[in-house]
Amino acid sequence: MTIQIFKGVQNQELVLKADYEKAASFEISLDAALHRERALERQLLSKEADYEKLAAECAALKKHIEIAVELWDAGAELDDHLIAQVETPAADAAIAEFKAQGVDEFAAVKIAIGEEEEEPSIIYAGKQAKLFAGKLRSGVEA
Repeated sequence: MTIQIFKGVQNQELVLKADYEKAASFEISLDAALHRERALERQLLSKEADYEKLAAECAALKKHIEIAVELWDAGAELDDHLIAQVETPAADAAIAEFKAQGVDEFAAVKIAIGEEEEEPSIIYAGKQAKLFAGKLRSGVEA
């Protein structure tokens, strides 16, 4: 009887240890998920700010177009200076980001092909493309 009780206690210890390990693993997973959620929230707030800037630029462009139409209707000649007065840094940044994302995709494919074929020159080309994507994001195109 004593041996059976001892084995029962020993089995309970093993079950508790396994449950503890599962709980610890779950806690680590939960911490990682919370960290990721906070990072995504920061990204979302940043994107919302970017969209607000784009919306403001679109409104300014719309107003500029309305003025140009009024001037045109009044018989005024329109020149390039009217159009050049509108600056669109948020739109320019968004376009640069779109270009950079395309280059990043190209770079990832190049690097994967280079690794698969064990060809350092292809990997190098992919890494150079990644550098170029960074330049696009910073506003330097060449």
